[in-house]
Amino acid sequence: QQMLIESLDMYAALNKLESIDVVGIYTTLGDICIKKNELDKALDYAQHVANIYNKTLGENHPYYSLALVSMADIYDEKGEYSEAYDYFIKAHELLVKSFPEEHPAVQLVKARMEEMKNKLY
Repeated sequence: QQMLIESLDMYAALNKLESIDVVGIYTTLGDICIKKNELDKALDYAQHVANIYNKTLGENHPYYSLALVSMADIYDEKGEYSEAYDYFIKAHELLVKSFPEEHPAVQLVKARMEEMKNKLY
């Protein structure tokens, strides 16, 4: 984990923290935080990924929707089902702009939306 943070420091020195090159670092740090049950930190890292995808690829790109799914999963893990459900809805709305309803990514997000709906009601 420390090596990854040092890598971010190097990107910061190059003024490239908003570069798509750091997405993998943020994602891995988020995964580590999830395993350590540091969900607020994980959410921060997932938000960084979403912001980078939004800035570099645009909010209609499928990668941006996958970042929203990551955030939804973290909210689910935190027990914040309403927030998770909202992020799954946003991700689904974006994915269906790029893929047909039968696409595996769309189906996965749709299934997760249903899980959240069941947890809410």
